[in-house]
Amino acid sequence: MRSAAEIQQAYYAETADKYDELHNQDRDEHGLGLACMMAMIEFFGIGSVLDVGSGTGFTLLKLKEKMPHIRAVGVETVAGTTRSTDMVRAYQRPNWSMVTR
Repeated sequence: MRSAAEIQQAYYAETADKYDELHNQDRDEHGLGLACMMAMIEFFGIGSVLDVGSGTGFTLLKLKEKMPHIRAVGVETVAGTTRSTDMVRAYQRPNWSMVTR
């Protein structure tokens, strides 16, 4: 019998390419949370973000799009979760990085 972690890892590996379409939309709870976070970043003048458990990188990609001036680092330890190496390459800028296992 597979462990819960193995089941979760398999699910994310199988759905990574379409995960955001299924679960992350601008007008759902993820979009609301992101909008609140970006408002706080702006209000408090925050200059950097650490996203632990970045998953597909949805949040970091949105931050990069809307707030390219901040430094953002994403960490994801579950192999196969990130969408693709293209997404990781998108972080290859001085103030952006993605760390995967």
